[in-house]
Amino acid sequence: MDEQAHGASKTAVILCVDDDPAFGELLRAMLEGESYHLLFASNGLEAVVLAEQYAPDIILLDAMMRGLDGFEICRRLRASPAVAEAAILMVTALTDRASRLKGLNAGADDFLSKPLDRQELIARLRTIVRLNRYRRLHEQAAELAQVNAQLSLEITERRRAQEALQTLNAELELQVSERTNALRATVQDLRDQIAERLRVEESLRQMEESLARRLAEQSRKLAGVYEVMLMASQTAALEEMLRVSLVKIVGILGGEAGCIHQVEEGSDGALLLRAQCGLPAEAQRWIKRLSNDWVTADQIPRAISDVRASAAALPGLRQLGYGAYLGAPISLHDTTLGVVSVFWTERRAFSVEDLALFGAMAEQIGVIMESDRLRQLGEQAAVLHERQRLARELHDSVTQSLHSLVLSADTAGALLQQQRYDQLQDFLRRLTESAHQALKEMRLLLYELKPADVAASGLLDALHLRLETVERRAGIDARLLVESDAIWPPEWEADLFRIVLEALNNSLKHSRATQVLIRLRGTEREPLELTIEDNGSGFDPHAGRVGGMGLQTMTERAGRLGGRLEIDAGPGRGAKVRLHLARHVSAEDDHEQDSHPGRG
Repeated sequence: MDEQAHGASKTAVILCVDDDPAFGELLRAMLEGESYHLLFASNGLEAVVLAEQYAPDIILLDAMMRGLDGFEICRRLRASPAVAEAAILMVTALTDRASRLKGLNAGADDFLSKPLDRQELIARLRTIVRLNRYRRLHEQAAELAQVNAQLSLEITERRRAQEALQTLNAELELQVSERTNALRATVQDLRDQIAERLRVEESLRQMEESLARRLAEQSRKLAGVYEVMLMASQTAALEEMLRVSLVKIVGILGGEAGCIHQVEEGSDGALLLRAQCGLPAEAQRWIKRLSNDWVTADQIPRAISDVRASAAALPGLRQLGYGAYLGAPISLHDTTLGVVSVFWTERRAFSVEDLALFGAMAEQIGVIMESDRLRQLGEQAAVLHERQRLARELHDSVTQSLHSLVLSADTAGALLQQQRYDQLQDFLRRLTESAHQALKEMRLLLYELKPADVAASGLLDALHLRLETVERRAGIDARLLVESDAIWPPEWEADLFRIVLEALNNSLKHSRATQVLIRLRGTEREPLELTIEDNGSGFDPHAGRVGGMGLQTMTERAGRLGGRLEIDAGPGRGAKVRLHLARHVSAEDDHEQDSHPGRG
């Protein structure tokens, strides 16, 4: 078998299948000089392998071979797809018709008779090669025609696709143009909206800042109004309360000066100056007494934005030299009590809020005046009540004591005349005790004629004054112990003082004590404890006795302070009054204690 390398792709491949090597040499010699690529196989299996590997153009197959004969090999070659198109020429010495039909039925295309004729062989091979070339060209032409038709179809489809793409492109460009225009319009609209929103936000911010300023201003004004309202609960002199309130009103309204006039009693409605702030001395002389023209008939505030140009300016208002004026009547229960006025150097416009606020503050000035009037009436009633109480005390206590002294003195004189000295000594002792008790109660009454002012002097000074004036002068060992860190709110002092006085009065009148101790202790984190104890005769706190109303009063005052009152007493062992007050001391109380005697 010749296994030469495969030649150029245009050289025809011839596979020679014969088990006789001499036939191969003969064939090689006959085809010398021809452009063929020769392959040789010595059996059927080798022939099938080479045919499938090289796909020969022509197969020269010996019909008579050992093993598988040429007819069987022909059938197997035709069964292989690789050589389905190859031309098979059976080389045989058989010339009978049956053998040739058998070869044709096995798949042979033609026959060559042995011995081979070189010219016939070459002619036959050339014809088959040419026919194969023609067949291949025809197949290629058909393939090309098919490819061309396919290309034409693809070109047509591409043209259609291109036209469709051009149409779509035009539509897309139109849509893009429309969308771009819409987007531009949307962007512009958004820009306009953003600009508008920024403008609105800026406007809202400015409005918020303005509202915050107005709120802060209104809060400041309302706080000032509240402070003016609190003045009605103060106990200071009316002129001082009016002056402080006027300063606050002028400050709230941003004025430069102000004054308060009160209706003169018993006059035709003339107004007398009661308080002023910021007015020069010359102006004060001008407005010391005003006519009732300064009070509006309809009881509403009067606003004059330009005093110099106003034809309705009040009498004497221009002489004060101010440019704007705001005045409101001070009234209560439809009764005019006076007028409050505020002045500005320059012209000024007044808002409805200013007028309403000013009117409210003027009403509070009326409340302050009325509170002062009621306070004076209450003080007069209290003085009368205290005088009546002292008269009863003088009659019930001192008079009885003096009467007892007279009776004891008469009895002592009779015993002396009868020389009953043993009984006389006992009566003299009783007479001395009654005289001492009468002296104690007389000193107490003298003290109560002018008691200490705890609001002015403070709790500790008031207690020292009481002990010095009454108990110590009566020969009682009276002490006041205050721990260095003891602290209490100033508003408790009046009730604490009255509780101590009640306890001291009971001790002085009923216990015949020789020692009295007052103790105050309790830090800011501990309850305040007030203790009053004596070494007197004591009493049963559960049984009715003289001084019972005093114990009830102390209990009521302790309850008003939110505290608990305890009485530890018994016959023959003295009495102890203990008050417990739980409280939280504020920072304001801590600040006030610095100026309070004996408080931390």
